[in-house]
Amino acid sequence: MVKPLERIDVVISIFNQERIIERILAGVCRNTVTPFNLILVFDGCVDKTKPKALAWLEKNRPSNLLQLITRDAPDVYETKATNMGLKLGTEDYIITIQDDMEIREPGWEVRLTYPIRKYDDMFSTGAYIAHDLDFDAFNPELQRYKRARGRRYFNARRDTLYIRDIAMRSPVAFRSDILRKLDYLNEEFAPCTLDEADVQLRAWEQYGLKSGLYWIDYLSKPSWSKSKSKDSTMNESGSRVRNVARLREYHKEYFEKEESHAEERVIPAGEVDYPAEFDRSALARRVIVFRADFFFRWLAEAIRRFLFRQMQRVRTLFRLAGLLKP
Repeated sequence: MVKPLERIDVVISIFNQERIIERILAGVCRNTVTPFNLILVFDGCVDKTKPKALAWLEKNRPSNLLQLITRDAPDVYETKATNMGLKLGTEDYIITIQDDMEIREPGWEVRLTYPIRKYDDMFSTGAYIAHDLDFDAFNPELQRYKRARGRRYFNARRDTLYIRDIAMRSPVAFRSDILRKLDYLNEEFAPCTLDEADVQLRAWEQYGLKSGLYWIDYLSKPSWSKSKSKDSTMNESGSRVRNVARLREYHKEYFEKEESHAEERVIPAGEVDYPAEFDRSALARRVIVFRADFFFRWLAEAIRRFLFRQMQRVRTLFRLAGLLKP
């Protein structure tokens, strides 16, 4: 029996996003149909992000926003800042969104949480990528994705829940009761990277609970990301190597067994329990737009990569012919 979604917590940790913060908040507030608490953690912001965010919310506060909760953090980075927000949650379900993601799907929170409300063996669902983990035989500090499904690869069906070792954030929805029992994200993975993988593997090892992909539509441009931006002191590439080794050590027994609980479950779109007043026909029309937009963005990226490879080949031929200096 599907558990109803009566209220929900939404957490966003934010670092210096004055250019897009209004857009990010609009995506959440205009597309969330469930009564919700919005928890904002301003993590070391030194620009106008916070005043712009609060001014926008004062002017555009949605009627279903129950509580606006804000906290300031002294630049503790993504993992710790997200944990601050998660620990303030009080509802049965909680979603964390990164500050570079614009929600574009009406009723997104109903759909994203549906698998963890329907299935008793589910802990979390993400909207980006789900995959199993493997490690490079020649360099154990490198991770490899197996059985990966996601919007990024253009291989995830809208009506399918893809269960894997990990559902990468963001957004990602959690069962709050289990998240509390697991004591939230492990802050040893700070500043960022693979903290969601660790908590999802702990949910499986300790409670037999799974995680998977059930995608919603959102927009996240590479230029919006703060993990690699010039004004960020959070080095994602540096923490990744360390955290891959840490993940392998903490879950050594699981990886040595080489077991997989990969599974795919069909959930027809008409089954999702949107509110009675929700306009399903409008969502169906929007889904067509989602698919078309995503396809053309995927096609543009495929063409870019193809042209890059051809240019590399041309440069190699020129070098071999002595027409280009090495």
